[in-house]
Amino acid sequence: MSVSVSPRLLATKTQRPKLPPRLVARPRVLAQLEGAAPRMLTLIKAAAGFGKTSLAIAWAEHLAARGHRIAWVSLDPEDDEPGQFLLYVAQALRGACPEIEGQALDLISEVALLRPFDVVRLLLNGLADLDDDVFLFLDDYHVLQSPEVAECAGYLVKHAPAQLHLVLTTRTEPNLPLVRLRAQGQLCELDATALRFDLEETAQFLAAEQLGPDAALTLHEKTEGWPVMMRIIAATSLQAGVEFAGYVRQLSVRNRPIRSHLADMLGGLPPEMVSFLTRCAVLEHLCAPLCAHVTGQPDATAIFETLISRQLLLTPLDADGVWFRLHPLLRGFLVQRLDQETPDTMAALHRRAYGWFAEAQLWTDAIRHAIAVGDTAEAARWVENCAMALLKRGELTTLFAWERTFGPELLRKQVKARLAIAWGMALAMRFDEAIARASRLEAELGSADAQARAALGCECQTIRAVALALSDHTDAALALAEDSLKQRSSGPWTTNTAANVAVIGWWKRAELERCYHVPWISFPGDDGARNVVATTYRLCLLGLVDDQQLHHQAATRQFGEAMRVASAHAGPLSAAAAQPACLLAQELYDQGRADEAEALLSPRLPLVNAVCMIECVIRAYTVLVRVNVARGAREAAERLLEGATQLALSRRWVRLEARLLHERARMALRAGLGEEAASFVARLQHLRATVQDRQSALVAEVQAELDQAGALAHQARGETTQAIALARSAKAQARAHRNRRRELEATALLAALQDGPEAEAALREALALAEGSGHVQLFLDLLPFAAASFAGQLKALAHKPEGTALAGFAHQIAARLPGERAAPPARAELSLSPRETDILQLLVSGQTNKAIARQLNVTPETIKTHIKRIFQKLNVTNRSQAVSRYYQNRLGG
Repeated sequence: MSVSVSPRLLATKTQRPKLPPRLVARPRVLAQLEGAAPRMLTLIKAAAGFGKTSLAIAWAEHLAARGHRIAWVSLDPEDDEPGQFLLYVAQALRGACPEIEGQALDLISEVALLRPFDVVRLLLNGLADLDDDVFLFLDDYHVLQSPEVAECAGYLVKHAPAQLHLVLTTRTEPNLPLVRLRAQGQLCELDATALRFDLEETAQFLAAEQLGPDAALTLHEKTEGWPVMMRIIAATSLQAGVEFAGYVRQLSVRNRPIRSHLADMLGGLPPEMVSFLTRCAVLEHLCAPLCAHVTGQPDATAIFETLISRQLLLTPLDADGVWFRLHPLLRGFLVQRLDQETPDTMAALHRRAYGWFAEAQLWTDAIRHAIAVGDTAEAARWVENCAMALLKRGELTTLFAWERTFGPELLRKQVKARLAIAWGMALAMRFDEAIARASRLEAELGSADAQARAALGCECQTIRAVALALSDHTDAALALAEDSLKQRSSGPWTTNTAANVAVIGWWKRAELERCYHVPWISFPGDDGARNVVATTYRLCLLGLVDDQQLHHQAATRQFGEAMRVASAHAGPLSAAAAQPACLLAQELYDQGRADEAEALLSPRLPLVNAVCMIECVIRAYTVLVRVNVARGAREAAERLLEGATQLALSRRWVRLEARLLHERARMALRAGLGEEAASFVARLQHLRATVQDRQSALVAEVQAELDQAGALAHQARGETTQAIALARSAKAQARAHRNRRRELEATALLAALQDGPEAEAALREALALAEGSGHVQLFLDLLPFAAASFAGQLKALAHKPEGTALAGFAHQIAARLPGERAAPPARAELSLSPRETDILQLLVSGQTNKAIARQLNVTPETIKTHIKRIFQKLNVTNRSQAVSRYYQNRLGG
């Protein structure tokens, strides 16, 4: 049926726009909107450039594909009067619902003769007779400021029939009865936090733009997932013709297109608001009282509230909505403008800021602002109050910078500050300096009372224990830590840090059960904020103990929680977050997700070098070297190996040196350089001889590297018997030291070296060990060194018609073999069962395992089993991939 258009109307405003090219699929956000579909009102609210319209178009297409009716109006300021607004709404509804085109819509075309509420009533009456759901999208609703239009929209919302669903994209909160709708469960709100690209979406964006994935994390951190800024950066880098990762690392507000966009955005604001924002830009985080004090503007609180309501790139920092921060690019732009236009004002603003922070006893911020204007004597007096707080958050760089700024004289009498710096030296792997500083502090105890001497002595002893543990002298460290734990005289930080050292000690002695029973002081309601560094260390260490036993889910849970704590309380690119990032990257690599692993590690490598314990450093460099070798980027791998070798030698980390020699031997063998590989094995043999008298755990680790590298070298020379003997020795040693991860590596190596039934038996054993954790990459990494039958054995197991998880896991590996496109395993149950389909749909809706279990009246463990099977059938490894696969299937992708 054709629909006529009033001469007053522009037809294109009621036509749903087409999706932009190369749009990033966002199943994560679409899943949230899917849950909103039954609700009356959905608000998609954020500042300009967050992809509100694109998301709305994608959702509208998704709804239309499911048979829902879609009405669309693209609003602009000319529609800010009731007649014009209602005409467009009526025209959009006419296009979506031709059967309501009777008398009501004919009267609406003569809207000047009717009151606005009468028009709304006619529209609602027409919609009430429909059976289908109708979604009315009003794009750019923020351009409508008229109270009369707001009244019409409010009336529409209040009296809408159940089948009408209103979707608004807006930069500001609309003047609608939102409180009532929230209370009734009829409102869904997506703000800038939900609309920001996450890391996976950032990587997809770079892939669509044909830019390197290694810059994903840096780009995400620089832009904080702001879509329009990501597009500007991608476009300007392509125009400049430079290497993208380096371009992003050097990115700043000096970039002309970024400056232009920010200036244009600010140009639409009232001058007093821009002035307020510019003065507040000296602050790293803001609240209304602080901004009022710093700017001196009497209406500061009102302006602050307006900025919040406008969603103007203010990120909330707490659940109460008290503290916020500006987007870093906007803040940098404003600071640059302030410094250029009124440099004298900058100093005055900093002094006002540090006065406010000092009065509020927020010492770290007070010191930062005092240093910014050169008031170092004032700042030095405050260091004693916050040095330990900095240490606990892992802000070691700030701590060391303060020491350089103030010098030894200003800090001489500040014992707490000096202790914090000594702790920091130990955690920054500056072992000798940490021990020397602790000894000097003990020597100065002198006139202190007995209790103070005991507390300080215990703390200095624990500093030494940390330095010994992190330098791989774990037996000596354990003795000191156990003694400190018995004293319990120096507070939770020292006790918990000693506990972490004890975990390392018992772990390296293979007394794994004792690791889980080391005492730990926790606080009710504390999620790690009090002590970020000690908490993340504990979680990472317990995760490593789990990982060694191939308790994959437990290890992943510990590493993920460590990353959450560090990211929430110190920042995702903080020193505290570097440790779990290395461990999560190893897991990603194990699962065959090399690009994601590299993206997680590359921007953090300087922090990995500076503050990460040896376990994390070994994993980080192993992953990065193997990724580059697999790509044929041997020079890049060589540079990584050289840098890591210097680190190993400077810290006397023998285990790291052994792993690097192993990796060098593998790389030489892949290049056909047998003699070069043999030289690296010989150096490993020499290294093994030098540690003969060291603790057994270290000797076992070096021996494992030697056995594996030696086995590969023998295999390359055709000396299969010797190779198998070394692999069997490695497996026996791994079992003796209760290291199932090493046992898995040795078993997979045996499968790769042998032929016939022995090879199949070893392969089945290795697959059984690896299946629970999805360690596909281990088998793929052995292909260049394996017997000719190894790939065939994998494919044969993948096609076994036995319907087992083992065959499914073998299929996952076989599907990744070079040049192969493996057929799916012969399993009748490959498609999802009805119960699995129900669980997948609940998973897509965002429900937790416990919530799904309650709804289906089963245990959470049963749900975990179902989800694991769903992941296998969909050939995915996590929830976000499952959601993405679900929408691809639903939308025909």
